Amino acid sequence: DAVEGLSASVCLFDKEKDALVLFYVASDTLTETALLAELTESLPRYMWPARLERLSAMPQKQGGKIDRQALQAML
Repeated sequence: DAVEGLSASVCLFDKEKDALVLFYVASDTLTETALLAELTESLPRYMWPARLERLSAMPQKQGGKIDRQALQAML
């Protein structure tokens, strides 16, 4: 099921901190608390992100795909 107000998300593993980080783009109506509540309800514990990073837009490559390297640099 999709989370209402969430338009894009990518989860990356931060090796230094041994933790998942969720980068996301969402409407102003979706709060971090509400998103975390949705995630903890629908995902198993080991898949919960340790950190959430709200972005105004996902970094993209020229072809329009999400630039995961740019996100990795934000860890």
